[in-house]
Amino acid sequence: MKFIKKVFPAVIVSLGMLSFTIQSCPAFKLLSAESQRVTAGIPGGSGSIEYTFKVVVKTSDKIHFDSVWINNKALPIKVVKGKVFTGEVQITQNDTLRLRASELIPMTGVRNVKSNGSQDPLSYIGYTKNDRKLFYVVKDIRIMPDQNMQ
Repeated sequence: MKFIKKVFPAVIVSLGMLSFTIQSCPAFKLLSAESQRVTAGIPGGSGSIEYTFKVVVKTSDKIHFDSVWINNKALPIKVVKGKVFTGEVQITQNDTLRLRASELIPMTGVRNVKSNGSQDPLSYIGYTKNDRKLFYVVKDIRIMPDQNMQ
């Protein structure tokens, strides 16, 4: 019985930390979602898939973008306000932002992802609003032409 009294509250706290919400009316509007495969400029070099999500912030609440989930992989996000990434960004209502994520891939890696419109979306944008973890479903990512860095 002592074991249950000690473990049960810990399980409840752990489950509480894992809770999150998928937003139907998010704190931002997704303007575009794109992916582009970039190949290294040296023979045998690897490459990456670059993801860019352009959003406009619709809330004055505190908001922080932290990750994008694509094909069951969490990728960190860099938030760009203006033309150049400058580190930590102060986000305010009506800001237009670019959320950038990179997935390193070997030369034999998979092609960019694109949702087929099924009920099981392939990607989510993870963010925090007023210290509450939320996710926004990205239903389609436009595939841009490949870019060779030569």
